[in-house]
Amino acid sequence: MIVIALLIFISLSIAIGFLISFLWNMKSGQYDDMYSPSVRMLFDDKPPSDKPNKPDTKDNSEDQ
Repeated sequence: MIVIALLIFISLSIAIGFLISFLWNMKSGQYDDMYSPSVRMLFDDKPPSDKPNKPDTKDNSEDQ
């Protein structure tokens, strides 16, 4: 009989822990944006450029 009481206590402790964790995540905004993550995988990443980045080579003669 004491084993059943112990198992009930342990299961309630775990359930309360999950409830507290869920409420904490809701309060911190963990589940605010539900749409973007599901469509993010549909967008292609920008392909890497083969050319190295060059500094801006504008003609600065008008500044003088």
